[in-house]
Amino acid sequence: RSTQVKLSPKNISVLVTGRVLLPGMKNISREYTLNEAIDYAGGTLIIKGPIHHLRTNDDSTITKRKFRYNRNHKRGSYRNPYLKEGDIIVVGDSPLAQTGATVTAFTSPITGVLSTYALIKALRE
Repeated sequence: RSTQVKLSPKNISVLVTGRVLLPGMKNISREYTLNEAIDYAGGTLIIKGPIHHLRTNDDSTITKRKFRYNRNHKRGSYRNPYLKEGDIIVVGDSPLAQTGATVTAFTSPITGVLSTYALIKALRE
């Protein structure tokens, strides 16, 4: 009956972002845990870093947790908590992914210049 009057809705909204296949706001069952929400967002990408879980408490403080992802963590445990309305889950970058992004950022302009030069050279010939 409390679900009908919206005191305890069946679903909650949480944000799942970072290195997941389908990041964004997710409307999930209030019975979901952190791991289930990550699965609902398409699962993690192959190269991933730590999980960051942020929650705004009733007293307006923020709880921040950081830990390694493991699908086998027990439901309701510190590393796989039940979620609450407004929780934020960020699947972070691994050092390898961060390095790859940095290399791409530096080499992308050079690749563009070299491609343009090769195109101009080919058109002249």
